[in-house]
Formats: sequence, structure tokens, C-alpha cells
Amino acid sequence: MDYFKKKFFLFLIVLLIFFSGRALFIIPKEGLQDTALTTIQVSLFKDALSSEDAEVLLLKPLEEQVQHMPGLIETRGVISRGEALLFLDFDASLTSSEALQHTLSRVSNLHSKLPVHSRGPFVSEVDESLIPLVRINLSGVLEKHQLYAIADDLQAKILAQVPGVLEATIQGRKKDVVEVLLDPNKVESYGLLSPLLVDTFSKNTQGVQGEDLHAASGAISVSVPGLFKSLSDIEKLSIKNESDGTLRIKDVGYVNQTYTEPTAIFRENGAPVVSLRITKKRGFNLLDTVGQLNALLITEKNTWPQSLMVSVIQDASKTILEIINDLKNRFFTGLILVSLMILCAFGWRSSLLIGGTLALCHLLTFLVLEIFGESLNIFILFSLIISIGICLAPSILIVDCARDNMHEGVPPKEAYGKAFSQNALLVLTSTLISISTLAPFCFWPGPVGHLMASVPRALLVSIGLSSITALLFAPVLATSFFKKPKVSSHETNMFLPLTKWSLRWLERALRKPCSVLFGLIVLFLSIGILIAAFGKIPMLYPSSDTSRTLLLVHARGSLSLEEKDALIQKVESSIEAHSEVTTCFTQINELPKSLPDDVIALIYLSFDQASPQEKQKVLAQIEDTTSKIGSVLVEFRHAPLIPALENTMNFSLSGASFEELESTSKSLQNFLSSLPTVISVQNNSPLPSIEWEMTINQGEAAKFDASTYTAGMAIQILGSGLKLGEFKPKNLSEEIPIVGRFPRSHRSLSELQKMSITTNKGLVPLSNFVTLKPSNYTGSSPREWHSLYFSFASVFF
Repeated sequence: MDYFKKKFFLFLIVLLIFFSGRALFIIPKEGLQDTALTTIQVSLFKDALSSEDAEVLLLKPLEEQVQHMPGLIETRGVISRGEALLFLDFDASLTSSEALQHTLSRVSNLHSKLPVHSRGPFVSEVDESLIPLVRINLSGVLEKHQLYAIADDLQAKILAQVPGVLEATIQGRKKDVVEVLLDPNKVESYGLLSPLLVDTFSKNTQGVQGEDLHAASGAISVSVPGLFKSLSDIEKLSIKNESDGTLRIKDVGYVNQTYTEPTAIFRENGAPVVSLRITKKRGFNLLDTVGQLNALLITEKNTWPQSLMVSVIQDASKTILEIINDLKNRFFTGLILVSLMILCAFGWRSSLLIGGTLALCHLLTFLVLEIFGESLNIFILFSLIISIGICLAPSILIVDCARDNMHEGVPPKEAYGKAFSQNALLVLTSTLISISTLAPFCFWPGPVGHLMASVPRALLVSIGLSSITALLFAPVLATSFFKKPKVSSHETNMFLPLTKWSLRWLERALRKPCSVLFGLIVLFLSIGILIAAFGKIPMLYPSSDTSRTLLLVHARGSLSLEEKDALIQKVESSIEAHSEVTTCFTQINELPKSLPDDVIALIYLSFDQASPQEKQKVLAQIEDTTSKIGSVLVEFRHAPLIPALENTMNFSLSGASFEELESTSKSLQNFLSSLPTVISVQNNSPLPSIEWEMTINQGEAAKFDASTYTAGMAIQILGSGLKLGEFKPKNLSEEIPIVGRFPRSHRSLSELQKMSITTNKGLVPLSNFVTLKPSNYTGSSPREWHSLYFSFASVFF
């Protein structure tokens, strides 16, 4: 019976080793658990709404709806012209789907409290990190519509085939538009600057329901198509019918299908690109998601033109794989070093037994983690490295006790049985004490607790398994492969001289306990004083990854896109001189809303082959060069290894008065900047600037039978364009807008003051009832709950 029991245990050990080795290779691997709070964005829009009106009509009703939601930590609102955005931060214990469901249930009945013709609420999960999961850049010698079609197709396939992707936002793409360039003189002479122009398009593109005409011979189906099929249909559209003929669109303007004017610029190493910004859903494995993206790209490349150039940058998986492989190497190196130390202390037989038991314990740990759905991340590997020394104790205790029994003449089987009976209670008690010490950390609340919970879980598993392997598997292995040793245990102990020396000092210390106690007190006090005087600020995590560096370019003033581009090119030229920089990706405008208003561009740098020392040297040179560029301030940021803890410390100021917040924020910023440990201070308080305010004298406007809507048409026709209708071309899947506007040479404030609008009383100059004057503009105003707030994020060494 004993023979079959031994064979069963040996078979069980082999089986566990097989499945544990398999688990080590298939267990999901990633850098860190998702630690970021789930952020849900709720958007509301209404055209031609000022910031002040957007706050009252859109944001406040929305804030009232979402109060006291389960798991909600804070709300952050941003208001600007025609829109209100509310960001909801939920506790890390909630999944993204739960947070979305809670938000949708609260805002579903918000429509009744919103103004007429408002759009939304639109609810979505957002990722506010400055550096995405990965960025796919498309460029090459292709027509724009071909490049855009490839980007659209790739975006659709990524969202459909890669479940871990939250968003695949296309950036650097111009939108299609049909532009009607109107002749200002003809528009004024024919009196077209009136609702007549918009009404003409509206009536001719409005869908009319078809009918069936019933006759004696049967039913005849009649349809009334209402969409424009070609640009010639738009050109032939009749605006006015007069005695001398019909006035058509082609008589007063030129119609062409083009693209909207660029509002942002995206470049990679100086060449313009169309970029897909990929962000990951919370709870999905990072490495698996990147792997699926790469597999999809390999498949799609076979169908793309050869002239298309594809590059993948800002890939976070590369750094994570390097860290994981480095930690795995250190883990196995630790096992080898421990085995060598045991070999020196106990001899080769016992060292093989203890080392084998330790390796089996950690292999089983990988199996248990894989069964319970854990991923192999940085913290778990680090905890397993720590557990090597802890997991040795039970095996050493059992093996050493059995060795002593065997040297007294006890056979191996009885020796290990006796060692088991003598030490089982001690091993189990010490294991339970360790488990009870670590167990409370598994319930550590908040985002930091969510991040660190994998450490105690891995330690609990490895410590528990160390007792099982020491008490059950070590005796089986020992009695199966090892016989009674021929020498005493002391003859194989290479640390015997050190042990004897330690015993001598212990005897001396026991003779003078008061002196030893006084010496320990002095030692502890000295260590505390030295730490307070020379110790560094404790850091919860490694602060940054220097292989991925981000440059935030700050500039003040109401700069046009061309002016911003000219400044950024100076910064780029200082970077191009360094060959160690393999990728320089520039993003001008369309920046994350979490950045301060004075940030005009982000520049991402990557170093693939440079050593850490070379990276630091290059970054120091770039920082020195860019600091000499006038009109801009370049701030250096390194990609955080833990995205949720990007900044070391955060402050927020809230209040009802904008002026008080502004003065207090300046004082706080000056104080934080004066601290020697602060690298930089990010302040999101709105920057004051100038906007031109059109004031309409309602009394004078009534005399001329004019309206605010007609005056607003004049602004739109001079700006981005007055929307006239929509057009559905054959080569596009969506309708594109038709906008009417003046040529670029006529788009100015002076032109606005000279314009006349058409009313029932004829042509009326706008200057008769409209006044233009400059006023202070504070940009988008942030809000927290029901108060204005400014937030600071201070980054320390």
C-alpha cells in the first residue's frame, strides 16, 4: 500500500509540474493592473450658445442628475461655446460597464430639462492619459481620399475585431465638405444675405414621403427624391426667379467638393501623417491587446498599396515586456543563488531537495494564479522574488530535522515521518500567522489598494503552497531518491566557522544585556537621524520611463495654427540634430482637455537603441537648446510606468468667484514653484485672452425689421461657413455638409462692419444696429460639482 501511495504522490508531482510549466507560458502577462479610475464623459451641445448660457442651461441640470451615484468620487465640468462636458470619476472597484450603466440610467430622462434643439446627452468612457496604448501612423504617396478611406476601414476593423480597444480615434484627417464660395458683391446686390439662402436649400433637400396612386388599372408608386446627386445639381439650384431670368447658385458663387481647413497638425519625423490613437479598455490585458493589433496590421498590410507607409509608435508593450523579462531573469537568478547558499550549508542532497521544493512551490503559484484569472505583472513577479526567502523556511525546517533524525540511525521514511510530526504544527502556525498578517492588505480600498492588491495575493498563495510542498512533497521526494547520508551534517556545513563566531559574540552579549540594549537604542536613533537628514522622499512606484519622453510646448497669446506651427518647427529642428531620437511625433492642437490652455503642442520622443546614459545626455542637450527658443516654454515629461499615478501630488481650489480663484491660484503656483523638489507645476486655470463681442441694439434692429439670426449669418459666412444643406456623394458612405462662405480675402472684421443684410425694408448695413467691441475671454471654464475649480498637478523628483 505504501508503494502505491508513493507512486501516486510522484505521479501527482509530475502532473503538477507539467500543468504549472504550461501555466507559466500561457498566463497573461502585462506590466501592471489597471489602476486608473473609470472616467465617464457626458457631452451636451447646442449651437450658438454662449459659455454663460451653457453653464445654466446645460451643465447645471446635468450636475443635478448625476449627484449621489454609487461609486462616484468627483465630477469635473468644462463649459465653452455651444457645449458642456462633464467628466465623472468612479471608484476603481467599479468596472467600466457598471459605471456606464449607472450614468446612462441617471441621464436617460434629462431631455425634458434641456433647451429645445440641444443635442445629447452622449455618454462614453474616456481615457485622459497623454500617451495612448499605441499610435498607428499612415502616410505615403497617396491621394487624400485613398488615405482617409484606409484609415476609416482600419478604424472599423480595430473596433470590431480587438475587444480590448476603447477608442481608435482618427487624427490628422480633414473632413469632406462642399464649399460654395460666394461673391460678396453679388450676394449684397441680389440681397441674398437673408434666411432666403438657407430656406432655398432646406426646401429642396427636404425629404417628401412617396405615395401610391390607385387607379382602375392598378396602383402606381410615386417617389420624390430630395438629395443632391452631383455638384451640378447644387450649381443649378434656383435661388430667385425674377422677370429677367432665374438666379442660380452658379451665378453668385463657385461650387467645389473639398476639405475643411485644418484645425490641427500631426507629423512624424517632419512628414504629415494620419494617425489612429488607440486607447485600451479598463480590465483588458495590455499585451494581448497590442498583440491582437499587430496581428490585424500584418493581415491588413497585404491588402494595402505598396506606397502606403505604416508605423507603430508609442507602444507601451515594449517597455513592459523588457521589465517583465528582466524581473523573470532576476527571479530565476534568485532561485539559483539560494540553491547555491543551501548547497554550501547542507550539501548537495539537501540542497537539491530544498531547491526542488522551492521551485515546485513557485511553479504551483503560477498555476494557482492562472486558474484564478490573475495576470503575470510587475508586482506579482516582485512579490515572488520577495517570497523566495520566506518560502524556504518550512522546507529547511523539515529537511534539517529529518537529517538529524537520520544521523541518529533512524531510517529515511521514519525520519521524515518524525520530522513531520515534530514540526507540522510549527509550520502551519507560522504560515497562518503570515497569512493573517497579509490578508487585510487584500481588502485595501481605493486606486492604490486596487494596484497593490496583487502583491499580498501572490504572497499568500506562495506562502501557503510552501507549507504544503514542505510537509507533503518534500518527504516523498526525499524517500524516493535519497538514502541515508554517510557523513554528519556538520561536515557539509561550509558556514560552520561563521556560526561558531556568531555563537561567541552571542555569549558575550548575553553577559552584558544592558550594554547591548543601550547600543541598540543608540543605533536606532542614529539611523532615524540619518534618514531624516539625508534620506530621499519615499516613492510608491518607479517614476518614469525615459525611453518614452513627452514634450509639452507652452505659448501664450491667441495664436493661429500657422503661427503655432512656426514655433513648433523651431523646437523640432533642435531635436532633429540628435540621431539617437528614432521617432519624433508632433501633435499641434486637438490636445487632451486635461492640459492647461497654454499648451499648444505635444511632441513625443522615443529612443529604441540608445542606452539609458545616452538618453539622459540627449534629453539634457535638447532641454538646453529648447530653453533658448523665445516665445515658448518646453516642459519635459517621461511616460509614467503607472499611468494612474502620473503626478506625485495634486491640489485643487474651488469657489464661486473667478477673480478670487485666479489670485489664489497664482499665489499657490508661485509657492509650489519655489520648492526645490518640484520639477514643474501644471495649472489648468483658464488663460485670459480677447474676443470680439457683437452687441445688437434690439430697438434699432426692430426698426429695420432685422433679427439676431440674420446678424449671426453674417458671422458664419465670414468664418467656417454657413451650413446650407447636405450632399451625399457616391464615393462616401456619409452625407457631407454644404457650406456657403466668402473667399479668404474677404474674411475679416472690417468686412463684417461693411456688410449689409436683407430685410423686409431692403438692404440694411449691420453697423446701424450692431456694435463690435473687444472683451475679456477666459476660454473654457472648469467646474467641480457646483463651483468653479482650478487644479494643480505638481511633479516631484
